[in-house]
Amino acid sequence: MKEFIRRHNGDMLYIYKHFPLDAIHAEATPAAKAAWAAGQQGQFWLYHDGLFAHQERLGEDLYLELATAIGLDLEQFNQDRRSPEVEAAIQRDLALAQRLELQSTPTFLMNDLLIPGTITPELMETLFQDIQGRIKAKFPDESPD
Repeated sequence: MKEFIRRHNGDMLYIYKHFPLDAIHAEATPAAKAAWAAGQQGQFWLYHDGLFAHQERLGEDLYLELATAIGLDLEQFNQDRRSPEVEAAIQRDLALAQRLELQSTPTFLMNDLLIPGTITPELMETLFQDIQGRIKAKFPDESPD
């Protein structure tokens, strides 16, 4: 996805939503809260990538290690990941996943099309180009900002 997003940076809005699957991994929600807290300091993606690179070590030691390594304010990080705001943010994301009847991660939503995470980069590109073409055909006088 990183290359796809880079390639289409000005043409799309990429939004990450948390969908911790606690039934699969006991650390899913604590990891999501830690990533959200890192995001409050503008480091969501770096922290997220660190979590995925070290999935086998998910837990309190890793959360603090990553926060320290990327230079987060640890006091703020700890406060944020234990705040009512993080709980509310994740609950909103889970409610959206429930409304969309999602069952797995990752899942992508492009306009009104739900796309499973197993999609190939080539098919993702084809779908994106098709949707872009349909939008341009429907709104020919619109120019991108």
